Amino acid sequence: MLLDTSHSSAQSFDVEKLAERLPPQVLEKFQFEDNGELISGPVRARGEPIDYSELLDVELLKSGFLDSIYSCVEGIHYCDQTIFRQSSKSLPLKVISEDGIFDLDAAELVHEAILRTLATLGFEVPAEADENKSRITLYIGSIDYLQDKTKAQSDRYGFEHFERLQKNRPISLVGQLLDRFQIEEPDDYRSCYVSTRERAELDRITIYLEPNDLDICLAHSLMYSLGFGATGANLPTVTNVSGRFQAATLLDFMFVEWLYDEEFPTSSGIVPIKEFLEHSQSSVNRN
Repeated sequence: MLLDTSHSSAQSFDVEKLAERLPPQVLEKFQFEDNGELISGPVRARGEPIDYSELLDVELLKSGFLDSIYSCVEGIHYCDQTIFRQSSKSLPLKVISEDGIFDLDAAELVHEAILRTLATLGFEVPAEADENKSRITLYIGSIDYLQDKTKAQSDRYGFEHFERLQKNRPISLVGQLLDRFQIEEPDDYRSCYVSTRERAELDRITIYLEPNDLDICLAHSLMYSLGFGATGANLPTVTNVSGRFQAATLLDFMFVEWLYDEEFPTSSGIVPIKEFLEHSQSSVNRN
């Protein structure tokens, strides 16, 4: 992963406590103000926030992982309380757009989001001509267009989502998730909707969004294809509901390594998963 420095962070730490539990070679990657505010450290792509995964206690990382794999908001997602992970590292993508909308700029944004997330995390995302063979279907268009597509797909929650937007009630997927994690919603609503209706049976998610939202929430939406949902704003991960992180972080690598471990107990309940995490030794370098 790319290492660089950034000088923009709202995160603060007790540096003395960090020094007690972290080796010097980790701390020397970061710089702090006297009040503990993080001001410089590694980033994973140009323009990204500081990736402070290495500074966090492993128990917080594990808690965030559990939140993500169990994250499901009833009435928005299709919740069945099962753990999902892809059966293949190849995730064919089908892009369907309203006439004239999917131009070179939009294509570049889609390519960049995939490159920074799924491809970086070890998944192939080939273009797919047949929608029925895709693992990720991406609809791009106006609210009217997206609502028509959810209706044609018999996607009840998606249709209701865009119906609310049509009525100028900005209670979007992102907005409801932000509310869940007690984060203030931006003034402008976001069109992004991720449907998990076909995920358990067909390994497929469907993403619906307006072109103006491609660079805001596509990266976050793509993580649903791997089996991850939203996490709180205190974690440096693309699953962070605030949308601050658009490129896979060290924590995202850890999440993928845990979930896609051959020994991971996908169908055994939360207790065996906690036991797995307790005994797992991540190969992702935090030192």
